[in-house]
Amino acid sequence: MKVLKWVLLLAVAAGAFLVGGWLLRRGVTVARGAPPVSADAATNNRLFSAVIQTVRTYAVDSLDETSIYRLATSGMLTELGDPYASIVNDADTAETRARIGPAPVQGAYLDGLDDLVVVVAVIPGSPAATAGLRSGDAVLRVDRAVIGAQRSDQVARMIDGAPGSTVKLRLGREHATAPLVVSLVRGPVPPPGEPSFSVQEGVGYLRVSRVDDAAVAAAVAGAAQVAGLTGRRGLILDLRGVASGSLEAAVKLADLFLAEGQAIVTVRGRTGKDSATIRDRAPAAGPDLPMVLLTDRGTGGPAEVVAGALQDHDRAALVGEETFGRGVRYSFFPLGNGTSLRLTTAVWVTPSGRVIQRLPIPERPEATPADSAPPRPRFKTDLGRMVLGGGGVTPDREIPGGAEQGGADRALAAARELLARATSRQSLMASLRGKDLTRPGR
Repeated sequence: MKVLKWVLLLAVAAGAFLVGGWLLRRGVTVARGAPPVSADAATNNRLFSAVIQTVRTYAVDSLDETSIYRLATSGMLTELGDPYASIVNDADTAETRARIGPAPVQGAYLDGLDDLVVVVAVIPGSPAATAGLRSGDAVLRVDRAVIGAQRSDQVARMIDGAPGSTVKLRLGREHATAPLVVSLVRGPVPPPGEPSFSVQEGVGYLRVSRVDDAAVAAAVAGAAQVAGLTGRRGLILDLRGVASGSLEAAVKLADLFLAEGQAIVTVRGRTGKDSATIRDRAPAAGPDLPMVLLTDRGTGGPAEVVAGALQDHDRAALVGEETFGRGVRYSFFPLGNGTSLRLTTAVWVTPSGRVIQRLPIPERPEATPADSAPPRPRFKTDLGRMVLGGGGVTPDREIPGGAEQGGADRALAAARELLARATSRQSLMASLRGKDLTRPGR
């Protein structure tokens, strides 16, 4: 095993060899625009090749060359710190391209967070929901397998299985005194629910399960219905637990409420030429209509684009919990032999400059108190209100929990209270001004 550890370590140093020399050695075309191999990289290539040859010739626990290369590739992708970097089968690429973030496994959306694999959101009525999984749960063990440095897609494959079979999960849950053990009976996952809309005392309430064209159509109809009411009016858009959808639909949804020309999201790549800012193309629907968005830790991906854009432009007040922090674009690079390399090539940035993707917390110096956290960057909305960066979208009114926790829906009640006091969008924003939206930690 010591030999394998040295191989993985040298794989990181010889990254250029893996993505260049190794691919060429197998007749694979390197992606256009890739930087040329430098003199240092060539030296590392020779070093890596020498190690491979020595391992093959003398090591007691030597593996075949194919296995060593696969382990080295896996080690390099792990060291990149990219939670979505992996080798994927071309048969799976078409489905993966059409999806933002990981697919749900047994109804649970999983992702990496601070070196843990956690539940982002749970689909109601799914096996994961029946087993009692909640947003924020950390997966510590799957049956007898301890979860350590695995990626979320690897853990998802461990949880998935034949319908009717059972898998035991050991979970870490916030505020729980000990890990929880639940039994999940694998089975069919119901499709996402359709958007629902209702009106109560002049306030429209739109609940969506994903950011897609159906959500956009429901928002168009709902906003028009509320705009036609007389007296005090308002609109609540519930994005809690919304972890799926598309960036295109998120842009359409934000476009509905923002003014023409306002920025919605910037897709920031490695260089300026790889970046682009997407702007609103149509006049706002009911520009003075007071509006509240409900978010929680299960709000992820495209829903965060909507929340960040409407908050940065002071178009809506955000109530609930801080969102998950998942906003990236990944690209696929064919490797040949029926496989492709998936890499994160851009991050999503809100109009004020906040990066949505939550990055790992940097290691603290030894002298730093254990309960302290590094300061988070601060940004300003159009009206000068302070908001936090560092991943995810911080609400204007933070209220833990939600309806899925049982009991009264405190966040929804707070949203209705805000709108009951607001006579216009401007008065709603005025009620938020002066409140410090920053808070320590995450």
